[in-house]
Amino acid sequence: MFSSTEDSFDAEGLLTSAIRSVTGGSEKYLYTLSGHGESELSAPISQAMEKAGFTMATVTPLLTGTIPEDCDLLLVNGPTADLSQEEYTLLEDYLSGGGQMVFLCSDSEENFPNWSALLESYGLTLVDGYIADEERYYPQFGSLFAIAGAISTGTEVTQGMSEQDLTLLTNSRGFTQQEDTDAVITPVLTTSSHASAVTLDGQEVPGTYLLAAVSERAGTDGATGRLTVLGSNSLIDGDILSSYPNLVNETLFLNLLTAGFEDGSNLSIPAKSLAVTYNTIPNPGLWSALYLVVLPLVILVTGLIVWWKRRRQ
Repeated sequence: MFSSTEDSFDAEGLLTSAIRSVTGGSEKYLYTLSGHGESELSAPISQAMEKAGFTMATVTPLLTGTIPEDCDLLLVNGPTADLSQEEYTLLEDYLSGGGQMVFLCSDSEENFPNWSALLESYGLTLVDGYIADEERYYPQFGSLFAIAGAISTGTEVTQGMSEQDLTLLTNSRGFTQQEDTDAVITPVLTTSSHASAVTLDGQEVPGTYLLAAVSERAGTDGATGRLTVLGSNSLIDGDILSSYPNLVNETLFLNLLTAGFEDGSNLSIPAKSLAVTYNTIPNPGLWSALYLVVLPLVILVTGLIVWWKRRRQ
């Protein structure tokens, strides 16, 4: 005898996607880069991207020697190996010709010179180590490296979001903005001023870091290339998305994908999870600790003293 269970309900999302496909704008072709140990996209994110109107395929530049002409957006999800010099030139030409690329760092501290050089050409320097934030971390994860990036409101990417919306990134890399760049950089997620870049050998460099940003730079023919970077591909981790639906990780990521298109809009409605979900609470700070720990202890001790005095009377 067989039985089946459902872990989500997606009628609203599928219906909205069907309406968009009939009344929406032109279809967009999104290629995921392969050949560098990139991570597979989780099922929730793949489904959300399809509902947002993207037709997806994979490209391996080392084999094809080119980026497809119909590539509207190139997605690089957590590479664990460096680019070859030929691939670096291909991607640089693609961006300078008006292409769009979204780059998510992997959970690795290895140094990839060609990837770093590509980011630096768009005014962003990848710092050594993982980012810890003493002010914006989640205590329930038991780590300063599980952080809630502060949303930079008022941008095209974060339109409709507020500073109270929560994101979660684990073992994220950080970026600094170059002062002498000709690129226009828009911060999307940042740390607090109490953050540090911590290397595996224990070195700490305090500072305020970018966790996600959009960089635009004019190419040689006048076209504007758009490079979006995120410090960790945990932003779209399937386990995080399904366990913490109160986060805006998925919405933010889809906004990053669609914001570069004139007729782009995030119409992807996530499936309603039927599984057990968990609340996420950022670092409560001293006031919350006072109300949650100190005050109850004071009341308890005061009650014990009053009880003891009355017992002795």
